[in-house]
Amino acid sequence: MTLVRSGRATASVSPKMRLALWTRAGGRCQYEGCNQMLLGDLLSGRETLNKAFVAHIIAATPEGPRGHRTLSYELANSLDNLMLLCHRCHTLIDDEDEKGHPVERLRAMKQSHERRVAMVTGIAPDQSTTILMYAARIGENDCLIAPRLVGPLSPIEIMFALGLVACAIRPHGLVIAVLACGLLGARYLPDGPLHALRADGAAEKAMLESRGEVVDSAWSPVGRLDVRRMPDDGRLGVFTDGMSPTYLVRDDAFEATWGFLMSLPYRALAPKRVLVLGAGAGASVVLAAKYGAAAIDAVEVNPALPGVLARWGDVYAPRGAHLYIDDARHFMRDAGQYDLIELALALTGNVHAQAAGLESHLYTVEAVRLYLAHLTPDGALVLIHSDPGNAYRQLRTVIAALGAQALDHIAVLRDERPGTAYRYLIVARRSAMTTEIADALDVSPAELLWGPGDPPERAAELLDATKIGATEADDLAPVHDDRPYFFQNTRGVVATALAEPGRLWVLAGAIALLLVLVRRRDAATAACLGAAYLCVELALIQRFTLAAGGTLYAVSFVLFALLAWSAVGALLLRARSARWACVAAALAVAVTGALVPDAGGLATLALLLAPVGLALGRPFPALLARGDLARLWTINGAASVAGGVIAVLALRVFGATDALYLGAGIYLAAALLSPA
Repeated sequence: MTLVRSGRATASVSPKMRLALWTRAGGRCQYEGCNQMLLGDLLSGRETLNKAFVAHIIAATPEGPRGHRTLSYELANSLDNLMLLCHRCHTLIDDEDEKGHPVERLRAMKQSHERRVAMVTGIAPDQSTTILMYAARIGENDCLIAPRLVGPLSPIEIMFALGLVACAIRPHGLVIAVLACGLLGARYLPDGPLHALRADGAAEKAMLESRGEVVDSAWSPVGRLDVRRMPDDGRLGVFTDGMSPTYLVRDDAFEATWGFLMSLPYRALAPKRVLVLGAGAGASVVLAAKYGAAAIDAVEVNPALPGVLARWGDVYAPRGAHLYIDDARHFMRDAGQYDLIELALALTGNVHAQAAGLESHLYTVEAVRLYLAHLTPDGALVLIHSDPGNAYRQLRTVIAALGAQALDHIAVLRDERPGTAYRYLIVARRSAMTTEIADALDVSPAELLWGPGDPPERAAELLDATKIGATEADDLAPVHDDRPYFFQNTRGVVATALAEPGRLWVLAGAIALLLVLVRRRDAATAACLGAAYLCVELALIQRFTLAAGGTLYAVSFVLFALLAWSAVGALLLRARSARWACVAAALAVAVTGALVPDAGGLATLALLLAPVGLALGRPFPALLARGDLARLWTINGAASVAGGVIAVLALRVFGATDALYLGAGIYLAAALLSPA
């Protein structure tokens, strides 16, 4: 590593770069755990006291520590290749333990330090608390749940503010709203809107900027794609809605670093016919072609991706691969047989669909069975995860799909090196796993956690969730198509609700408004109808995601068909009694949940939705015919907000079928409350 003492003119590091580095580092040593203040040495100007060093991560010359024949010259004056270190830490990484400080580890230290400096300095001086973001962990990535979309406020904050304004219609209404929300905020929800309203968003901005400069963007109905130049090594990453990057590759050099684990099945099996689900920028396609695949099919859900690849480097066409824009499960309906099917770090929804409780079905028991059915007799299913909890759950799901003697068909490997998200590899076969294949997969630095011939006690250790830090509060059981929320590990209604408290603030605001407005039985009926309709609507969208061909089509087509049939029902099937109309709606919903299959094309789906849609269109018009139109519409709308939150919780905790039964139960409650 080439080191340049601060304050001296150098040929490789310009004064501008050194000033920028000092600013990013906050004048402190960037080695993990050190954080020593270095500014005093800079001000002293004395050579014997100067312990501040501007250090190259990749040496400025190929002969230096961590030097590279081309990158050393390219990155000699790059800010992303520089660290600010004290003398002790410089000596440690360069002289005492160079091998223990590879490029990836130093880059991780630099990124972590600079993110922390940006976060701390981004807090406004008049704030004691700042909200960074509403987020959930997916593997190693942060998933933004509620970005600020409208001015300085997020949708959740806008809903809360409007709820308080609406409660002020009556003098005691505002008191009820403030007391209820204050009680919830003080006791249960620390990240509530009263704090969020004060957040200036500086920390969110700093977090996003740490992911690199956006050099290109593309939009599609599925989500936004951003091409970002990563600050640590200059790689180009394609982010979907700000999360889960897939990296652009031009050759197979990545195989020696972050792509090592994903390359092992291609090395060991040399498959001739390959299917890559969630192919992204095409790193797996490069590996398949390198190791002799004659036919490569790749599936990616975002239609904006081909245009991005055309501008920044398409690896598909030069290697003869076919890229299909489709939902993975929908594609598998008509797929052929493959020697290898890979699914690596694929998304199960975008930032908007997941917040609404909508999820694709990539990692369920039924999905694994489908993948295995499309393998040749000696074919292999390859599943890759970054998080140990996700990998454990995937292993349990594969075992459930294979049934008896499942461990005889599986090999599990781990790569614990820093700098890669491809950490856990599960290889499953229809036929028994052989020791020859396991030995071919077991290549250092990867570690074989399970293979054929291993003793039973090792299997018990592999399936012991406590080894990865899981407790009884964590749900790591296999997931099924009816409840496909693979990345949700909370157990029970309370834990799931508190995991995303923003939804509870919306629910609290809606309930507070209903407490103010609901005074008569017709008003209570209108509230039940609003909550029930939203609950059924979201449950049907999730239930028919597979039949519609993916989340995008389910949201658009199921919602359109349901509203259209409801309109027809309201127009043609006018009910004299709201009570019996509610009973009919409850029966239609219950029958749909129990008997209607989630298969078929869009035309079949439209017909399947007809009975329930017609029935749902009858109760509310019958109620409006005998009540105060404006007041009942207001109550119905507020209750529908509450119903949406309840539906999301029901979907995530119990599944789509039980959410439909819940909707049927609310319709029955409406029938009981309906005035004679």
